[in-house]
Amino acid sequence: MDFRAMENHSQQRSRAEALYVCNCNGIRARDVQCAIDAGATRPKDIFTSQGCKPQCAKCVCEMREMIQESQTAFAMAAE
Repeated sequence: MDFRAMENHSQQRSRAEALYVCNCNGIRARDVQCAIDAGATRPKDIFTSQGCKPQCAKCVCEMREMIQESQTAFAMAAE
């Protein structure tokens, strides 16, 4: 990946982290990522870290995707 692609990816990630994952509880992507970095492996763990409970659960799929992406990146880095 060249420098421009890395910079573009970084900018996209920064914008994405500012977005809400859970509108009901006001949980942003960066909050989800912080919970994952702290060891969350299930959406329930993310809600617990934020001191709330799922409401409509529309966000659960996105949380699972973020968890999977993080686990995949970690596994690739460990190789």
